[in-house]
Amino acid sequence: MPPIPDRLLPGRPDPLGANWDGLGVNFAVFSAN
Repeated sequence: MPPIPDRLLPGRPDPLGANWDGLGVNFAVFSAN
């Protein structure tokens, strides 16, 4: 298992769901409330 990164980078608001971006996984969730 790779080490935990020192910092988190901002993700993208789309596409929704979990998506591999080549460096990690981006999670985008929509809520109407």
